[in-house]
Amino acid sequence: MRRPGSPAGTAQHLGRGAVPRSNRRASCGADTNTVAGRLVFTIVGAVAQMERDLLIERTKSGLEAARKRHKRLGGRKPKLTTAKIKAARNMCDSGELTMGEIAEYYGVSRNTLYRSLNAADQASIEQAAS
Repeated sequence: MRRPGSPAGTAQHLGRGAVPRSNRRASCGADTNTVAGRLVFTIVGAVAQMERDLLIERTKSGLEAARKRHKRLGGRKPKLTTAKIKAARNMCDSGELTMGEIAEYYGVSRNTLYRSLNAADQASIEQAAS
């Protein structure tokens, strides 16, 4: 038995009287009550499945190629660049400005500033350890 969503499984299901006998597929012009109609329906379904599998395969290869080029794989662009994070760290260490003022200067929330600083600290710790 085939997968429940496969074209052949659907054709078998239709052949068992699951729908009225006058079932005609308008999209491919196949009458699934005849042998030739079931063949056409199966072939069209197989081509659709092949197209879907090709799309998945191409997407996976594209993501893999992006990983090899060290490209970001989606998501939002960081609001703070590495240079801005370093400058914010210097401002924070100098003690002249509060975290809220630094965040306002860069147009981000305090949470974003804290997250960025903590991530940069973690990265520098990991880099020093290796």
